[in-house]
Order: sequence, then C-alpha cells, then structure tokens
Amino acid sequence: MTKISKGASSPASSRRATRKPAAGRRRIIPAPARLTPIVFDGPVRGVVVADPRSEPVLADFKSDGLAETPGEHAAAIDVMNIARSAYMGAFPRQRLGVLKSPADEPVGFILVRMMGAGDDYTHLRGPSVVNAPYISALGRLDAFTNHRLADGLPVGAALLRLGHDMIELEADGRPFPPVCARHFPDNRRSARAFDGAGYLNFPKEWTGRQSQDIRWRPASPPAPPLDRSAYIPPEALPEGPRPITIARPMLRYISGGRGNSRCPCGSGRKFKKCCGR
Repeated sequence: MTKISKGASSPASSRRATRKPAAGRRRIIPAPARLTPIVFDGPVRGVVVADPRSEPVLADFKSDGLAETPGEHAAAIDVMNIARSAYMGAFPRQRLGVLKSPADEPVGFILVRMMGAGDDYTHLRGPSVVNAPYISALGRLDAFTNHRLADGLPVGAALLRLGHDMIELEADGRPFPPVCARHFPDNRRSARAFDGAGYLNFPKEWTGRQSQDIRWRPASPPAPPLDRSAYIPPEALPEGPRPITIARPMLRYISGGRGNSRCPCGSGRKFKKCCGR
C-alpha cells in the first residue's frame, strides 16, 4: 500500500486538477491589442441584392474571429446562421444589402424586415416594436474587421447606413420611419454602431427582455449623405414585384415610473402626456 505524505496531492486529485474542459464549450479569450486600422483606397458601395444566391459568400460567412465577449460571440454565431439561411432564400420578405469594397469584394451584409419585428415577444415595459422597420442582422467578414472607410467610418456603421438607405428607398418619398433593432448587452461593437446612428437604448433589465437590449431610432429625417469618395449609396431597389411595404409604425409604452421624463419616442413631450397615457 502506497503511503501519501502530508501535503502531497493524491493521484486522483492530480487528475482532477488537470482535467480538460467539457467538450463543446468554447472558452472566450480576450482579443489582443487593437489592430491598426486599414483605410479603403476608394469608396465602398452599397448594393441591394435581389437574388441572395448571387452572393455565394453568404453560404460560408465567417464573422467570429475576434469576438471579445460572450455577447459578441453569440451574435457572431447568429449572424453566420442568418447569412446561410438568407443564401438559401429563407427571408423572401426582407431586404438584403451587401457592402462592396473598392475591389468589388463583399465586406458585409445587412438584413432589414420592413414590416417590423412582429409580435413574437412581449415586454414588461418599454417599446413594442411591431410595425417599425426592423434590422434583423448585420455583420462584416473577419477579413475586414479593422477596416475603415476613407472618412474614418467603421464598417459596422457603414452597414447600418446601408440599411437606412434601403429603408429610405422603400419609403419612396414618405417621411423616414422609426427603426428598431436589438442586440446582446455586452456586444460592444453593435452598441457603438447604434449609438453613433442616434438609436435610443432600452436595457433588457428595464424592458423585461431575457437576453437582449432593444434599440429604437425615433422617426426623424435620415442622416446627411456621406462623402461619395468614401461611400456610394444604392440608387434604386431591384426591379420586379415589391411585396414589402412599410406599415404605419406602432410604438407603445407602459408606464414604469418615468412620468415626468421626456418620452423616448422623440416627441419632446412628457412621457405621461404622450405614450404613457
């Protein structure tokens, strides 16, 4: 019988100490120092795609190379799955936009549902984004993670701008509607893009969502055009039938103790005298 001296570890405890992580789990390793930004040597171009199969990059979309947080990793997995589904034609009622580099290479994509997010979820408080145009997904390829437009705009912000351009084309002269989206709270890349585009943030703790924050851009004129030396917007929607329409946006709030604060819908009135009634 082997004796174990006091203070020494047993063979069983040594095996436990060196046990490998459970299979199937991915350890999120913080990314190294920020990469040096690379500026495109010409204007990028926004394209509204009529046939998703004309963009084979969607079938093997890679967008999780530099995820820094669990939320960014989960969002990247969702984006890759949505890209593959879009390539297979799973979203015929949504507009698909692709950002092209000066060399006509796909940089990323954005998917917009013009009829809104639908009523597939409810909130305890906060905005009900039923009919406002809804940004289903946006993502850029890993190869363009650290790229910037000629005016310094990040790729994520340019993709969001492409989505707004598609909504403006769909509105066809009508006032620019509110726009909604949602993302994981620790998805910092998406948060920066939406903050820069003027989106309000409704945290999941306030709205009662289980996992995601809600983003809402009140009805307001679109942002001024970007310099065409950095970004060329789409000129028109693809020809053919247009089954997609923008319904009258419906935004409802349930009072949550914010009566005298300004209403988040952007009207400028008090909450209790606007959407809180």
